[in-house]
Amino acid sequence: MLADLILTMALLAIDQITKCWAVHVLAALPNGAVPVVEGVFHLVYAENTGENVSFLRGRSAVMLIVRVLQVALAVYLLVRQRKKLAPITRAALCFFLAGLIGNQLNYLLFDFVPDMIYLPFLGTVIFNVADVWVLFAMVVLFVRLAFFEGRDLADWLSAKLSRKKAPAGENAGKAENGLPENAHSSGEDHVAGK
Repeated sequence: MLADLILTMALLAIDQITKCWAVHVLAALPNGAVPVVEGVFHLVYAENTGENVSFLRGRSAVMLIVRVLQVALAVYLLVRQRKKLAPITRAALCFFLAGLIGNQLNYLLFDFVPDMIYLPFLGTVIFNVADVWVLFAMVVLFVRLAFFEGRDLADWLSAKLSRKKAPAGENAGKAENGLPENAHSSGEDHVAGK
């Protein structure tokens, strides 16, 4: 658990350092932009106030509640379900937490999030390191939960939902495997007289 905390804090620090650099250095450059690889990768300073997508970003009460629930779920999984999760899944949850907390921290403290990564082939989108952390985490978590750990979760949920109280007498005379007590499974050889 300490490793998860250290990873989350390190990722959060990287995000905040890059945002600080963008605000104090990149913004001061002419046009607030530097083409790193022309036409492919640029550093462009932008302040994301969240107004572009109304209630989905920024300081809205809806998004604050959603983010608090997301953080709570990620922390719950890291703390309470830690032993059931593969190291890559725990790392992805750390990336997710760092990205979520990093952007929310900026919204709460400054009313905007500094963005600086611009990939022209993606259109006009400018994003930051926290966004990269969240996107990476979402891809890894989708794959892990859809094809690996998610099977255990689905089985558990299915068992919980199907474990309804049976009407009285329905299970009378049945063994644990659901067969009548005197019946035997097909794998056992029972021949009369032996």
